[in-house]
Amino acid sequence: MKKIFGKITMFSLAAILFLGLSTASAASKPIIDDIKNKTDNSVTLKVHYDKYSSKKVDIVVSIRNKDTEKTVKKTFRSKKLSSSGKKDLKVDELLSSTKYSFKIKIKKHSGSGSYSSWSDSSSAKTKS
Repeated sequence: MKKIFGKITMFSLAAILFLGLSTASAASKPIIDDIKNKTDNSVTLKVHYDKYSSKKVDIVVSIRNKDTEKTVKKTFRSKKLSSSGKKDLKVDELLSSTKYSFKIKIKKHSGSGSYSSWSDSSSAKTKS
């Protein structure tokens, strides 16, 4: 009986640890909350990443033209996130009347650490 109880306890602890780690890794992914201020050649991404609230970060934006499938990356260096982990980024040099998808990854500016996972993609179309 003690062996069975011990195994159940061990499996329960392993499940709790696994679920806790998977929740933490999901939380370490940045988010594009909104895409606003769309013009014929730019959009503003409202990004959010709690992990580095009030810190300077480097942000890589992946920009995919959905018509041509061409993807380019633009890096924003030394941007300070707000105390709630938010920042607006203006992405320009876009084509008018074109649908784009965007995703981001973020790392702390003052370190050699690695970037976060990519955010989920968000899409928007520039104005004509």
